Amino acid sequence: MALRSDWSMRPCPIARSMDFLGDPWSVLVLRELMYGVHRFEELREHTEAPDKILSDRLTQMIARGLVRREQYAGTVRPRYDYFLTSAGEAARPVLQALAAWGHAYTPEPNLAQGFQMVCPNCATRAPAHYRCDRCGTELTTAESMWVRPRAPEFP
Repeated sequence: MALRSDWSMRPCPIARSMDFLGDPWSVLVLRELMYGVHRFEELREHTEAPDKILSDRLTQMIARGLVRREQYAGTVRPRYDYFLTSAGEAARPVLQALAAWGHAYTPEPNLAQGFQMVCPNCATRAPAHYRCDRCGTELTTAESMWVRPRAPEFP
C-alpha cells in the first residue's frame, strides 16, 4: 500500500505544491542548498538524512527541476555539487514563511540549529521575522541572506 496519494493533479495548488516539493527531507535539502551547502556529504551532515534517502531525494528533486548537479571530480565514481534551479530558488519564500511560523509557534530547543536572516541594510542577524529588529528594514526573501546562527557563547 502506498504511503500517500498522488496529489499532482489535484485542483488545490497547496496539494500540488506539497506533491512537487516532496516530503520533509526534500524541504530540509532545499534549506541547506539555500544556506549555500552544495556537497552530498555536507547535505547529509546538516540534514542527518541517511545516504539512501538523501540520494533518492536529490534524484527526485533533479527530475522535478528543483535542483541541478555539476560534476566536480571523479571518472569512475563521479562526485557532484548540487545547486538550486530557478524553480528551487522560487521556493525560498515558502521556506522563509515556514521558518517564521516555526519561530513563532514551536519551541526552540537549540538556538545553534535555528534559522536567521541577515538584514541587507545594517547586516544584523535576525530570526525569521519580516522586519529587522535593529533598523526596521523589511527582510524580503529577494534581498536577505540566510545564515546559520552562531552557536551560543558559553563562559
